[in-house]
Formats: sequence, C-alpha cells, structure tokens
Amino acid sequence: MTGAITPVVERSVGAGPTIVDDATRRQFLAVLAGSGLLTGCGNDPRPSGSGAQEGYPRTVRHLGGETTFESRPTRVISEGNFSEFDNLLALGIPVLARGSGKYEISDPREDLTPWQVAAGGADVPLNQGVYGVEPNLEEIIRLGGEILFVTQANFAGVDAAYRRRDEVIPTVVVPDGLEGIRTVADVFDVSDTDVERLLDEAQQAFDSFSPDRIPTSITAFYFFDDGNFNLASAQAPVNEHLLDPLGLPRLTPTGDTAFPPNKTISTELTPELEADLVIALYDGNFVGALDKLEQDPLFRALPAVREGRYRRASPEFTAAFNRTTVLSVDTAVEGFTDLLAET
Repeated sequence: MTGAITPVVERSVGAGPTIVDDATRRQFLAVLAGSGLLTGCGNDPRPSGSGAQEGYPRTVRHLGGETTFESRPTRVISEGNFSEFDNLLALGIPVLARGSGKYEISDPREDLTPWQVAAGGADVPLNQGVYGVEPNLEEIIRLGGEILFVTQANFAGVDAAYRRRDEVIPTVVVPDGLEGIRTVADVFDVSDTDVERLLDEAQQAFDSFSPDRIPTSITAFYFFDDGNFNLASAQAPVNEHLLDPLGLPRLTPTGDTAFPPNKTISTELTPELEADLVIALYDGNFVGALDKLEQDPLFRALPAVREGRYRRASPEFTAAFNRTTVLSVDTAVEGFTDLLAET
C-alpha cells in the first residue's frame, strides 16, 4: 500500500433525499437529464429505501471513510473484475454490472478467472464504461447503481479519483487481502458465521501448502508484449497477503514502490532478475511474446535460467498472485506448489 485514502465525510445511502441533496450529484443528474441520458430512469435512477429492514440503518467503515446505509443495496456495480468482484461473488451478492482491466474483449468470459466463472461471474453483464482511471460516470448513473465497489489496489492514496466517484455514487473501497470480504459483508449485513466459514476455508488452503522446497529468495516480474518487464517489489500487497501466510520470503527488490517503472531486458538489468526462484507472470494474450523472450540469448544466459531456477507461471496463477481472496487462494497455493516442485 502506497498511501491511505483521506476519509470522506460520512454519508447516508438508501433513504432517497439524503443522496439526492448532494449538490454535486444534483448538478450531475441535471446535466444528464438535459442530455436525455436518463430517459426512462426518472430524476433519480437509484431506488429509495422502502421501509425499515432488519440490520439497517448501518454504518460501514471502509478505506474511503464511512457510509451509512438506510437499507440493503440491491443495484450493485463492481468497477473491475478484481478482488472486489471476487468478494461479491463469494458472498452470493447479485451484481448489476462489472468492468474489466482488459480493454479489448471479444468474449465476456475471457477476462474472468476460473474461480470467477465457477462462482457465476460470467452471468454478470460486462460494461467497460464503469472501469478505468476515469470511468464513465454517466454510464454508472444510467445503470441506476446504488453502490460502487472498487479495490484498494487501484485506489491507495488516490484521493481525487475516489472522490470523483463518491460524489456521484456511494463508493466503497475494499481492502486488499482476505479481510476485504469483511467490508463487503458488512454492507450487506452478511452473518459473521458465513464470513468466518469462508475465511476458515481459505486458511485451510494456506495450511495445506507443502512444497518440495522453500526458496531463499523470490523475484517475480510481469512481462508484456512490448518486450518490457515490471518487477513486483517487497512493497507489493502480495507479500503481506500471500507470501507471508505461505511462509515464503518476500519479493526482491526492496524498492519504495510496489511496482517500479517498466524496464527492458539488457545486460545492465539482468542482475535484477536473479533469485533462488524467478517467476515470469503474464497475461494469456502475451504468450507469444514470452516464448520469444525465453529464446533470447541474453535471457537464456541469466544464471537463474541456466540453473533451472526460472519458472513461467500460468495466467491463472498470475491472477491469483495479483489478489488474495477467499476464491483465489486455492489457485495460488496450487500454483506455488507446482512452481516449487523438484524437477
């Protein structure tokens, strides 16, 4: 985590007038109404609370601040297909729409992980308008969303990006790691018993980890189709949420940022790709570029490659490496077991 989001003023959600009276939102809706984008949606497309519900009102603390819900949200949007989406699926929360970190998708399933598909993620409509550094707020309003979930990995320290969303739709920032499910569960008043069961199952997966060996050091790099690579550092969330629970050493290098700037394979930089275990992480679309890299004489000359300490991870493991949720843990444990298998 590179920084903390400055908490916003506590707000109340679900009672209708409390939300609509927000000046910025009123102005935004007025612009949309004038443009015709809200045709058929009414002046406020979000349903207002209809009578008292057990467990509500409730105030939820999250990384963006505090939000009070007058009733259980029913029109839920997941900005991405990352840990926030995993947690919603794990809890069986119906999702109105979700975005994706991939911008060119021919098949709505292609950006989903196997565990998301198994949990029903393919049934959630993909809407790229709700994702991005600057998501289409008009589209979010048109959908009639009551709440937007985003992941901490995309928002740590980015106050302005968070506030732009929260001014239009109540936005909950979900913490990295297994504990993030508690924040999502709190919004929907899911029982502690159900949450603890899911966390216990994830812990059992951690406890089952029994690799052939424990490496003394690990370097992981993301490889892209332009030939550049990006080292994950000791500041990346994976260290606390995945490597520590598995009893594995934290990543090298030990830079000040989670992901230092992209670099190109060169004689000067090859020492950075040295560790007892070197892992290439990649998106499935980049397999051709990674094949080419592995044939590069400069890369093949790396001590880790020559001595058999280099491993290519699967795209599924890469996704599990990038997040730690109750749904992804099994894939992460199985992936590390395979990477550390003696050959």
